[in-house]
Order: sequence, then structure tokens, then C-alpha cells
Amino acid sequence: MSEAYRSAATRYGEARASAVEAKVRAAMGLIEREIQANSGIYPAKGGAVTMNELARRAGISSATLVAPKHKALRASVDAWLALLKRTTSAS
Repeated sequence: MSEAYRSAATRYGEARASAVEAKVRAAMGLIEREIQANSGIYPAKGGAVTMNELARRAGISSATLVAPKHKALRASVDAWLALLKRTTSAS
């Protein structure tokens, strides 16, 4: 594998990881706004916000969030879900 090919593959992978993070963060914001607009209750899935629901709303596979490449994002999602559970009726 040439260095140019390896470099291009690395850039492509980084761009995809950034796109996944942007989708997840956008979905998190949308879910938060929906909860606020509905008296602290998530209006879908019986009020439950889960990692699978977040992945669905972000338009990604739930397996994406368990990939080693997305370890930091997964930690952020886990913390966000825990905060939602403590501060809303969206458990």
C-alpha cells in the first residue's frame, strides 16, 4: 500500500468519523428540544431515550457507537443518556 493511498484512507476515515459525530450531536440536540417542548417527556418510544433510539434518530447503525473508533463519542453518549435519565421523565 502506498503512502499516498494510506494517507487518503486515513483522511477518509477521519471525515466519516466526524460526520458520525455531527449526526449524533445533532440528534442529541433535537431530542433535547423535543423533550423540552413536551413537558420533560420524550414524545416517542414510550418516553424512553436509549442508545438505539439515538442511533436511529441520527441515521446510523447502533453498532457504530460500539466500534472502537467511536469510543470517546460512546462515552459522551452514555454520559448524556445518564443525565437525561436523572433530569427528565425520559427514562
